[in-house]
Amino acid sequence: MTLSEIAGEIAGFLLWVGLGLGMALVVLLVAVMWNLRLLVLRWRLGRFFDGDGLATVYRPNGPSGTVHFRPKVRRYKRTSYGYQFVTRMANGLTPEALADRSVALAEHLRMAEVTVESAGKSGWARVLVYKNDPAPAAFGLADFREATSASPSGTLAIPLGRRDNGEVFTVGLGHTLVVGATGSGKGSLLWAYIIAATAALGQQGSGLKLFGWDPKHAELAGVGLGRFESIAFDPGEGLELLKKLVVIMRERQALGLRAFEATAERPFMLLVVDEFNSLMAAADAAWRREVREHLSALLSQGRSAGIYVLAAAQQPQKESLGEHRPHFMNRVCLRVETSLEVNIVLGAGSVDAGAKSHLIAPATESNGYRTAGIGYARSDAEPIPVRFRAPKITDEDIMRWCQGAANHG
Repeated sequence: MTLSEIAGEIAGFLLWVGLGLGMALVVLLVAVMWNLRLLVLRWRLGRFFDGDGLATVYRPNGPSGTVHFRPKVRRYKRTSYGYQFVTRMANGLTPEALADRSVALAEHLRMAEVTVESAGKSGWARVLVYKNDPAPAAFGLADFREATSASPSGTLAIPLGRRDNGEVFTVGLGHTLVVGATGSGKGSLLWAYIIAATAALGQQGSGLKLFGWDPKHAELAGVGLGRFESIAFDPGEGLELLKKLVVIMRERQALGLRAFEATAERPFMLLVVDEFNSLMAAADAAWRREVREHLSALLSQGRSAGIYVLAAAQQPQKESLGEHRPHFMNRVCLRVETSLEVNIVLGAGSVDAGAKSHLIAPATESNGYRTAGIGYARSDAEPIPVRFRAPKITDEDIMRWCQGAANHG
């Protein structure tokens, strides 16, 4: 082997060694940066946990021996929207305790938003941290059909829209309250529930009978009876409808069943009430008293007989909702004016837990109704508020569905 060949072999070897060292250095730097990022996050979270009452301080030997028990940060990963991690709450604290401080945590991390959800294990929470507003883009009935048709057979989960992470948002079949100001997308959400519930229960063979009460001739006006058994518009018709449903409820209760089981002869029933507040604003005190009595009976006992109420209102007036709100298993708050209204609809502490319906910008014609359908939901099964977006359902969509032209139900 000549000297030049030996020199070439050595140069090639050194080149490969250099490339290997370079790649190793890159991997090392990435690992260092990754771990440094995680260490910085843990440090920042530790300061937040200590200062916000989420850490337990233990002093076995006085102030000089202070020990902090903080929530443990696990499974950190970068995402398209920011990052997420799983944390184990310290000393008996629940994920709800962290959710109650989600707004403060977002400010502490200098991020746009933080949402907290259950990680599937007791005491564990999944924290999603967003760089920018994560609200889902608007979508229509055609996209929504895919969600309703994807409901597993036998489930009572009703798809209502999409969550921030793109997953389908569902609620359980139950009394449902929807509150939202003009232009918030309240009508589309009502129809999303009606269409999805009809499809889901139709798949089970028992079906769903729909009844409507629209005191202001608004959302249910002009739809006809293609899908509805009956729709009441005037006060007398509305009261008679309530009485009829209470009679059916009593007859089903008299069967003595331990749990309601829907059949083709005894299907689920849904009463859709638009402008719920107007029921308690009528001048006739005797009429209001009868309405309150029969409505209270349906809300408190209807579930055991397979009869549910879907109610909508523009404002959460205490005079109308006060005694009834606890009976609504699912509560949805679209855009409203004040944080007080958010807490009235979703429950005390909802704003601190991240429900910011009062900060949603108004949806107007000039901005293309950009925020219509965005809201927060809270249920008995999911105490942490969840943000989602309902589909945009047009008048044409509604008329086609009510006439049986849409592939639902």
